[in-house]
Amino acid sequence: MLGWKLFAKAVTLITDNLGLALRVSLVPYGIALAAALLLGGAGLASVAALDPTDAAAMEAALGGAALLGLFAIVAIFVVASLWVAVAWHRATLLEEPTGWVPPFHGGPMLGYLGRSLLLGLVLMVAYLAIGLVAGLLGALVPPLAILVLLAGIVALVVVFYRLAVILPAGAVGRPVAFGEAWSATSGASGAILLVAVLTVALSLLLQLPTLLVGGGLGAVGDPAAAAVATGGVISLVYGVVVQWIMLMVGISVLTVLYGHFVEDRPL
Repeated sequence: MLGWKLFAKAVTLITDNLGLALRVSLVPYGIALAAALLLGGAGLASVAALDPTDAAAMEAALGGAALLGLFAIVAIFVVASLWVAVAWHRATLLEEPTGWVPPFHGGPMLGYLGRSLLLGLVLMVAYLAIGLVAGLLGALVPPLAILVLLAGIVALVVVFYRLAVILPAGAVGRPVAFGEAWSATSGASGAILLVAVLTVALSLLLQLPTLLVGGGLGAVGDPAAAAVATGGVISLVYGVVVQWIMLMVGISVLTVLYGHFVEDRPL
């Protein structure tokens, strides 16, 4: 089954090159995490825990400094993700050598960001169109509107992955247009949908422990404050690891889709 082979190749691309994956990602990811802590990540986390319906509390907590810190953290994580993505694409597709500080390709990173925003804009317009159709149908046949909306979301997921091969293409200096990406992935919608489903399933599976324990790993069934605190730390570390895994899986999926469909690389 092509979809399974594509997903398995994306995962083994990481496991077979784990040292390379760590060299490409640890420094950028570590810088982003350190910046988040320095810019008051703990305080922002407490803001996130507030009741969004309590306008007074939210307004008091989200002062100018907190909001600025939040934007700074988001920007740093975006830069770190771009740094990792471009470095990983180039390391695996071009076999570009990298040390513990991966090459910082500013031009390709800006291009990656621009293409991502353009792709997001295309998908947003398509979603609004689907929502409009579903809204019109909702006034007549509500169940049909729900089906149309769900089918539209599934279609948009497939469209995203089919067009997203433009991202690694630009990262390695071999840009392709939307039309070329669409043509290259023609006939593979079913396989690509399976890749998307497997990616989501992996994410849910990895997050299942924290979802089950709620307040943090190790905290269930033990009322002692020390155990709760320890559980919170373990949960935080586990969450960081899971986010790293999903970041690498996500960009590896794009790497494999580009390599197979655009460059005709074997699986």
